[in-house]
Amino acid sequence: MADTPRRLILANGEQYIESGSKTGSGRKKDPPRTYDEARDRLVSNIKSTLDLIRNEPAKKKIEGESVFCLRMHPDAIAKSYDPSPILERIPDLRSIGSRAYRSNISDVAPTKRLQKLAESSTTEVSGRLVFVQGPDAAFDRFIKQLERPAGSLPSEFKDAISRVEKLDTLQAGEQITGFTPEWQEGRVELVIHPSKNSDRRQKQFLFELFEFAEIDPERSTIRWDPSGPTFVSCFLRRGSLETLYGVNPLRSAHPLTFSGLKPLRSSPTANAPSPPITSTRLLSRLGSSMVVST
Repeated sequence: MADTPRRLILANGEQYIESGSKTGSGRKKDPPRTYDEARDRLVSNIKSTLDLIRNEPAKKKIEGESVFCLRMHPDAIAKSYDPSPILERIPDLRSIGSRAYRSNISDVAPTKRLQKLAESSTTEVSGRLVFVQGPDAAFDRFIKQLERPAGSLPSEFKDAISRVEKLDTLQAGEQITGFTPEWQEGRVELVIHPSKNSDRRQKQFLFELFEFAEIDPERSTIRWDPSGPTFVSCFLRRGSLETLYGVNPLRSAHPLTFSGLKPLRSSPTANAPSPPITSTRLLSRLGSSMVVST
């Protein structure tokens, strides 16, 4: 008898042929600020942040390169609000990752949604933070773009600018996380943003940072990634940790702790049966009986 191909039966397959219903028109929400308002805020943000970074000790940044935090308004977290139209106008700037951020609801532009949240006693909201990296000159060019007449700029660019809440750097509580007031020393993971500089220059920066923060390279493990963040496991003391705040390419620092795994089967709160005593694999005993064929 010739072998015939099996045709699998999908249980309750009829549920997958029902027509879907459209839930909305897909229209973008109105931006929280006008372009003119957002532009003026961003120009001020860029200038003050550049001054802040330039006044930091030289060992806290890679020369000629900076990382900024482009904070989108909490109403602009959908993919359709990606700030790519901004970066396309300044090719030397690039996105190197994103994360969520938290803000007091009173510190962001009010919208109908946020006003309703405030009325329900919500005090904090979350938004999307995009890490933007480039040479210092590119941020100066960003300012020049914003200073151009609004009528000469694409509507996509102006719309994206109107949805930016702020442009700055990471705050201490965003960059250094997970440490209790009692923590004095221990193993820590550092995450360093990728850079356009050569591997040699990046390694030079890292070892100069070790010296600056009194980190023992002999007790450190480094995982380099040419196209992504660098991960460093190192031993730190409280004083060294405080020195790391404000290091521009530092994405995060958090303690590495591992207390082991609890034996769940012997836990008094887990009433689980003992494992079967057998040398036969369960999957081989079940065989193909889990598949229905015709």
